[in-house]
Amino acid sequence: NLWVGTAKGLIHLQNNRVVPVKGIENLSDKVILVLHKDSENNLWIGTNSGLSVYDLQSKSGEIISYDKPEQLRNARIYSIIGNRSK
Repeated sequence: NLWVGTAKGLIHLQNNRVVPVKGIENLSDKVILVLHKDSENNLWIGTNSGLSVYDLQSKSGEIISYDKPEQLRNARIYSIIGNRSK
């Protein structure tokens, strides 16, 4: 499994094949700057316009985006730091 963020969106490579990403239209922006997979199997996606989280275990491909001014101090996400609680 390899997740790649690009200037045109999110790409998932599995067994040397490109696998379609469900819910991609719900990303905060197509320009992806950073990816982080956490201990709960969520893929955090930092973009030019906010932060999105993709539940990798969900079969529905739910992506939740945080891109409103009241949700983030700065919408452009350059880095994501996970915690070590688990």
